[in-house]
Amino acid sequence: MKTQQSLLNGLMVGVFLICFAVGAVLMPGQIFAQPVVDDFNDNVKNKVLWGPDIRVGKGVVTERNHRLEYTVSTPGRSEDYAIRDLIASQGTYTENWEVQIDAFNGTRTSGSKGSSVGMEIFRCDNRADYEVYGELYAASGGKTFYGEIWSPDGWDEVQTADLSGNLPLKSSIRISFDSTTKVITLDYDTGGGWIQFGSFGISAAGGGDDYNLDWSMGDSDQFCIDVYGWSEDMIIGSGKIYADNFQATGVTAPVATRVLQPDGVAPVPANDLCPVSWEAPLVATQFKLEYSMDNGATWKAMVPGLIPGRSYDWQVPVPPINKRNCLVKITGYNQDGVKIGKDLSAPFTIEVASITAPVEGEVVPKGPAGYNVGWITNGLFPKMSSAQVFYTLGSTGIWKKAAGAMVDPFSNFNWDVPSPARPIEAKLKVVFKDASGNKVATAISSVFRIE
Repeated sequence: MKTQQSLLNGLMVGVFLICFAVGAVLMPGQIFAQPVVDDFNDNVKNKVLWGPDIRVGKGVVTERNHRLEYTVSTPGRSEDYAIRDLIASQGTYTENWEVQIDAFNGTRTSGSKGSSVGMEIFRCDNRADYEVYGELYAASGGKTFYGEIWSPDGWDEVQTADLSGNLPLKSSIRISFDSTTKVITLDYDTGGGWIQFGSFGISAAGGGDDYNLDWSMGDSDQFCIDVYGWSEDMIIGSGKIYADNFQATGVTAPVATRVLQPDGVAPVPANDLCPVSWEAPLVATQFKLEYSMDNGATWKAMVPGLIPGRSYDWQVPVPPINKRNCLVKITGYNQDGVKIGKDLSAPFTIEVASITAPVEGEVVPKGPAGYNVGWITNGLFPKMSSAQVFYTLGSTGIWKKAAGAMVDPFSNFNWDVPSPARPIEAKLKVVFKDASGNKVATAISSVFRIE
């Protein structure tokens, strides 16, 4: 199986494994009776469950004929493969879970030619160092169930179950985890029930019938799982290798990339540190953060490059006026730079200045007794030097000066309220200027009543 070992070693240093990849991970303490499933019968990729396809060489995965097929039209390199990331489910070190899929390998191999379809489990935060895989493998005119374990301590312990002949073979493959013993078990079923062909312990305490390697996992660590296929120097037509009827039990509902904050409920003060937060599948380990101040027409980087984590304190820019319909966009990538998913925040306002009194619907007494107009500004000091106050009555749209001269922008303004003949709706506007008289920001109140 040296060809398989070289392929997987290549994957561990960033060259992806064979075809249909999935990331399955469970949140601690959350188990749902309903499994996460995809029977591929609609021949359309479920984008909630599956991420983008990745191709190396001439390998392709396509949902057709009510299954997920792997094909190679012309061998492009010694190893052709394609990947599809399942971003749906998440598995934890403290709960039992299992994942299974039907596999079919109808290739006829000879010499150096080979092919396989199977599943792999690995630490979501360290795919390069920790994995167990099991597969239906075809090479040298025969078929075998094959399993192996890898950690920084070593890459060893092949487990096989030989199958007779090189005839087309359809089977089911299952990988399960026992959270008490910390043992991963590999099984296959060709129609007569599940048969174990390997079990591997992954804790320092040992365990597993076949081998043990310490994966250095704790209660907060989680697993991801690949379902894959692969070929070497082979033309593979439709229906020769495919996967079908994916099912994961003991898992949470799908988790997609989703912006949590800002949520659009409250304005975001300009020049402030705004906490941006999001959730995403664990296979998404790095993120691009962008913002827009024109409802998505243009985007700017919130931070250069990609960052890890699930939160970031954003230094909000200072636009010349309050900006409505601002957006935050989060795009997630796995450790190999492949996009996993993206999401936009709810629209929000970046607030440079706002009038705090009067508030919407407030009744302001008319007459020269005066009303204390209040405002706040964000990020305008030290540019701001003076302010001009205006008001408008009814629906005229005509703004009149509330004071004959500029006023102090750092304190409230006592307004001699006009005395209309009858109660009327009104609004206030404050224009903030610098020492040269240039406008630096504008704030407009909500509608209030004068009576």
